[in-house]
Amino acid sequence: MSEETGKAGVYADGFEGRPTANGEIFDGSAMTAAHPSLPLPSLVQVINQSNGREIVVRVNDRGPFAGGRIMDLSDRAGDMLGIRGDQTANVRVRYLGPAPVKQVPQVAASRDVEEEALAPFEIAAPVQSVEYTQPSLGVADPVQSMLPAPAKAALGEIFIQAGSFADIGNAQRLTDALGRQLPVEIQEARVRNADYFRVMIGPFQTREQAEVYRAHLRQSGIADGLIVGQ
Repeated sequence: MSEETGKAGVYADGFEGRPTANGEIFDGSAMTAAHPSLPLPSLVQVINQSNGREIVVRVNDRGPFAGGRIMDLSDRAGDMLGIRGDQTANVRVRYLGPAPVKQVPQVAASRDVEEEALAPFEIAAPVQSVEYTQPSLGVADPVQSMLPAPAKAALGEIFIQAGSFADIGNAQRLTDALGRQLPVEIQEARVRNADYFRVMIGPFQTREQAEVYRAHLRQSGIADGLIVGQ
């Protein structure tokens, strides 16, 4: 499915804090959604056809299971599209590709996590056409604890590593989705005889600034990221 149209609604009460279909925890304030068949997790563009509003959400759950809808949205995502409570709206859903896998917490200072490589995919329309208020990653596969560490920044330089991929196409699509509010670049790294492409945001003047921007990324549902540098 590259694109489909149908009705979308908002999650019913009682899901807050519960695990989604791919093991992430549902958060009504995050930009997430449920879909019957899209790969988990995915990034999709959702357009409310009645008012023209559009957002990017992270599909991390299965559903809806009633009401003839093709998608259930978190409270925040629904609010941004103008869909609240028991309301539904006609929407167009455009698949953008797999969402970066969320990273597990760091176990020790010397053991950061590199993201799992994603398979190549095709986009039905350029990601640059997507508009949303803040760029907007989520639960990692346990195998990630075996993978290499994030990029190292030069002393005095602070960056957010938004993602790391074996496929440069995935790195380019994440770069496009992040927009141009801050400098974003792809850095190539050779790790354990394999090439990785790291999406780096920055530099920031202080770690506090990086933490604030990283929180925006996490809340928006596109990236969780790691802060590198001092």
